[in-house]
Amino acid sequence: MLNNKNKVSIVDVAKHAGVGVGTVSRAINDNGSISLETKQKIMQSINELGYVPNRIAQSLRSQQYKNILFFVNMSIPTFPKIINGIYSQLENEGYMLSLCNIGANNILDKIKLYTSHHHFDGIILASPHEDDEELNEFLRSLNVPVVTFELVIPGLATGISVDYHTAVKHATNYLFSLNHKNIALLCSSTDIPSNRAIIEGFKDSFATNNLDLDENLIVRINSSSNDFNTSELINLMPKIRSKKVSAILCMHRTFLPGLLQVMKDSQISYPEDVSLVAIEDYELTSLLNPSITVIKRPLLQMGKKIAEMVLHFIQKPELYGNSVPTVISTEFIVRESCKVLNEKE
Repeated sequence: MLNNKNKVSIVDVAKHAGVGVGTVSRAINDNGSISLETKQKIMQSINELGYVPNRIAQSLRSQQYKNILFFVNMSIPTFPKIINGIYSQLENEGYMLSLCNIGANNILDKIKLYTSHHHFDGIILASPHEDDEELNEFLRSLNVPVVTFELVIPGLATGISVDYHTAVKHATNYLFSLNHKNIALLCSSTDIPSNRAIIEGFKDSFATNNLDLDENLIVRINSSSNDFNTSELINLMPKIRSKKVSAILCMHRTFLPGLLQVMKDSQISYPEDVSLVAIEDYELTSLLNPSITVIKRPLLQMGKKIAEMVLHFIQKPELYGNSVPTVISTEFIVRESCKVLNEKE
């Protein structure tokens, strides 16, 4: 046995097993005709010698690097669980996941720099914007499939689409059933499909129930970072005290802690003073007392599905651009944060 495992080459393995280098290569890559007995003998030699295949060299020969890049704003707290879903799906298929935190600014420069220093087979993009044409043009120029996370960009494939429209209608109708009519919607100010679907679902609920909607109660907040301005939330507090707002539908996870803090500072509690529905089910929403009614997104499934999509296009590039995104449904979990509104309130 050789003492320095780092210097063991494929030639050493071939000599040890008594076969040709090409036979060893086919055994390692599971490619081509080779008997089970020969493969077992080669694998035994690999184990005894401590040979580690050079995956980079293999990738250069096959033009497959088994690596997917994920460009994402890591300040958004839902992404770690989504990343776990992506990673588990890619790992099952023998792929690696490389993360790049693009934040909210200078996104094109970060992506150009990262792609220039990495080999990759595909890209998953979770950008806070879909109207950066210079960025979109650069991504379209890359000779790999680019799959977007809830974005609709011409020339790029949309991987998944959460059915926010139905989710928001369900939540709003639930509040209607508790006699709430003055409902404030908290959503992102970003003009992306998910946000548009949230607002459309909210408006459709009012229209379907023949109720007038005060569009001033659609509160758009900059969600590019966790350090958002709470002034819009503070402005809601007098409306709650004066009964102009009886319920809040909070459709961004980042906003919920800030909303709860502003309510605490203003000595406003739920569900006594205002009913509350939030998006995302996690420790805070389930452990608070009272616990919070939520729209639950299947974050792990979302990650797995978008990973499936990018792998699908790697394996069948001719289908790129011809597949529809996977629609993800949500779950509505009723807890203790909403109350029936008295007719006099």
